Amino acid sequence: MKNVINGSVTFSYLIEVFKITKSRYYYVISLENRLIGVISQSDILLCLLDGRYSRISSVLEIMNPNYIFWNKEKINTPPLELLKKEKLSECPIINNQGNLIGIFSIYEHENN
Repeated sequence: MKNVINGSVTFSYLIEVFKITKSRYYYVISLENRLIGVISQSDILLCLLDGRYSRISSVLEIMNPNYIFWNKEKINTPPLELLKKEKLSECPIINNQGNLIGIFSIYEHENN
């Protein structure tokens, strides 16, 4: 799955991944494949400008643990409506155990 990174990687590694992929978001997962946070390009820029984090800091220190997600059984709003309501371009899809099972992108569905 694209845009997924393990929480144990360093800030330095994450910066290199963002440079290569040019993705706007990365979804941080645990070793059990549970979604534990989200990190965006904006988060990285703020960390670099702020200077609070070193290049060896863990992604766990930087990620946002409060994220918008979609779960078919828990959220009645269709994912496209959820993205528009929250003004997001994409969101993670999780199952009832909190495992990341996909990513819903407005760009992939706006013409459907």
